Amino acid sequence: MGHRINVMIDDPVWLELQKVPQGERSRLISEAVSKELQRRGRGRAAVEMDRLRKTRRRAAASAEELVRADRDAHW
Repeated sequence: MGHRINVMIDDPVWLELQKVPQGERSRLISEAVSKELQRRGRGRAAVEMDRLRKTRRRAAASAEELVRADRDAHW
């Protein structure tokens, strides 16, 4: 489902956008916004992972031992 919105864009962007065929403009803008939102989301996730990495507690066992214990618990 599409939604109609009003946005303001700078003149240089408008001039370039006018070169895109009229039927393709909405799709181009939607894809560009989607990519930017994904990029920002990945950036926030990376910052959060860095924060968690600094505050993590050491496990009492190695990753291999934890996987073996989990596997043995489910078989």
